[in-house]
This record gives sequence, structure tokens and C-alpha cells, in this order.
Amino acid sequence: AHELLLDGKANKVLVVGPPRVAKVTWPNEFKEWSHLAIWDTQVIDGTPAQRAKQCQSPAAWHFVSRSSIVWLVQHFKNKWPYDVVILDESTSFKDHTTSRFKAMRNVTRYIKYLWELTATPTAERACAPSSPKASPYSSEAPLSTPA
Repeated sequence: AHELLLDGKANKVLVVGPPRVAKVTWPNEFKEWSHLAIWDTQVIDGTPAQRAKQCQSPAAWHFVSRSSIVWLVQHFKNKWPYDVVILDESTSFKDHTTSRFKAMRNVTRYIKYLWELTATPTAERACAPSSPKASPYSSEAPLSTPA
């Protein structure tokens, strides 16, 4: 995503993760790694009013807890600003009946690049970045459930 921003192929990145990871780990990594320290970042957290204000940040990288993704999708509706989305601990999005999954599926048409990160081994997922069309969140890709 860093390279996509540098090359002008992307404008805004959203990282969705577990609460502590989204609020603490990702922002701290940006401070520690020199190649990432060039970017402004914004954590989206707090009350709905606080989150709405934070969404206005011009920072290229936004971090949000997975528990707030439904709110974020409803907040932006069809004006989704993130052309890159990184789902950290993506296994929390695997159940297609959850509101979290459905919310992400509703915005995939606006996402150019989607990365799913997980430490959970599985034979069903490739270990490479995917485009929305190759993602189970894509409205153009059929959803399948494990047998």
C-alpha cells in the first residue's frame, strides 16, 4: 500500500483490525519504521461524533477497529474514500452472515486493492494480495462456504 501511495495509484488506505491492533500497534509501527514515518495517520475511534470528525482527516492512512466497520460503511455510504483496504486478522470477516462481512461487501466496488492478513493457517486462501474481484467480499465473486 505504501508503494501504491507513492506511485499515485492509491490515495487513501484503511486498515481494519482488532481494537488494540488498530488503535495502538499499527500507529506505533508507522512511528518506528522510517519508510512509513513519512505518512500522516489517523485512528478512527470514540463516539460517533468523534469518529465522524476523525474521518475528515486528510491523512493517507486511517486505522479503525473491526467493531466500527459497520458504522464507517454507513457513515460514508456511496462516498467510500478508501481505495486500499487492509483487513488485519481477516478471519474475523469470514462469516458471510455477519454485519461486518456484509458491510465490507457493500463497499468493495469502491476498493481497488484489498489485502487480507491472517496468522491463521488455511489451505483455502492464497498468501498474496488480492483485488476486490478475487475477494470473497466482491459482489462479483460468488461466495462459497466450506463443505
